[in-house]
Amino acid sequence: MQNNFELEQSVGKNRSQRTVATVLTVLLIVLIFYLLQQLVSVLMPLVLAFLFSSLFQPIISFLKRKKFPNWLIVPIIVILTISIIAVISLVIVQSVSQIIEQKDLFLSLLNEKIDMSLKWLNSISYKYFKFKINDKVILALFDKEFITKTASKLAISFGSFLTSFFMFILYYIILLSSMFNYKNFLSWVGGENSRLLHNFEQIQKAIVSYITIKTLLNLTTGTFATLIFYSFDLQFPIFWGFITFLLLYIPSIGSIISPIPPMLMGIIQFDSFNTILMMILAMMLALSIMGNVVEPIVMGHKLRLNTLTIIFGIVFWSYIWGIAGMLLCVPLLVIFKLILEQIPGLEFISRLMGTAPKK
Repeated sequence: MQNNFELEQSVGKNRSQRTVATVLTVLLIVLIFYLLQQLVSVLMPLVLAFLFSSLFQPIISFLKRKKFPNWLIVPIIVILTISIIAVISLVIVQSVSQIIEQKDLFLSLLNEKIDMSLKWLNSISYKYFKFKINDKVILALFDKEFITKTASKLAISFGSFLTSFFMFILYYIILLSSMFNYKNFLSWVGGENSRLLHNFEQIQKAIVSYITIKTLLNLTTGTFATLIFYSFDLQFPIFWGFITFLLLYIPSIGSIISPIPPMLMGIIQFDSFNTILMMILAMMLALSIMGNVVEPIVMGHKLRLNTLTIIFGIVFWSYIWGIAGMLLCVPLLVIFKLILEQIPGLEFISRLMGTAPKK
């Protein structure tokens, strides 16, 4: 009788402990979400610094093999990074300033051509299907006031990025400097028989591999897009190519929306519908080949995420960090997936996030 009573007490105690653990876990998750949203100005530069330091890891390894001293490697990488960012920023600022100067002309031409296209579509739809498209809703998307508000929001976001740039550089220098002694530190923390150093190096290699491959693929696609825009004599080809490069970091959605900005510019600039159609078809062909043929071969199934995970990542990170969150969601999810692969008992979550290998 006493043994049964003690057993019931033990079971009840275990249940209460599990309940407390569950409640604490939920509260911890809520707290993490809250902190991610509230500390965006601090965490965003840190995440970018981590991704950039991972991207330049192969160059750091190359310089170390060439016997460059550690005190010289960090300044070289920092100067190289700032130079790349400065060149990109210069191209963006020049293109955007030219677009802003001619915005009234561009908007009037865009509205005029869209209005003509909608009237033509309405005549066909009414003739064959007896219904008309609500042109007011579509034209409202290209209203001067709506576009001005959207542009001002993007300008504010760009301004906040500039204010965070110095914090990014600070984090970046600290992370680059810490790369030289991390082996000794992790060996000391984990002990001689610990797998901490091995797991960290596996995660780091996979992260560097993913970021490097994804960036090179996006850069290649963006370059092809720029060449296509040049061949059709589209205005601001480098700017639209860079926009394509950035949007391709947004999974699934990026390849769908990336042709829209150059298409709108084509509608404004060209009078021939065939020219616009040929340009967009050429761009979509490049996107399709790179996204559906080249990327699966180069990436492999280990670094790929399934559709459900991608959708969740886009919704979650866009809610937490806005447009920047959408751009960073896949790198962050891949990093999370790679970390879970190295934790015993949590590998199944990593498999749930990924795609099955082809047999």
